[in-house]
Amino acid sequence: MARTALDCTPREMLAWGPRPYARASDTLAMRILQICSAREIGGGERHLADLANALARRGHEVFAALSPASPVRAELRSPKILD
Repeated sequence: MARTALDCTPREMLAWGPRPYARASDTLAMRILQICSAREIGGGERHLADLANALARRGHEVFAALSPASPVRAELRSPKILD
């Protein structure tokens, strides 16, 4: 069985040397929580929606904690919404 970075000590990881950039399909999926209490759409809210949608497309499990009347809700395509 091949060893991964999760199975190694920091010293063993340093011995591997620099790694090239990995594609999302080559890495483990993460569970990510985005939190937003905004009542209007602005730059930060647009960034949250774009980031959450892109991360979900890359295979990560994305959650969004929003207020019930949040306009960000309509901008999210895949993330799971937590009230």
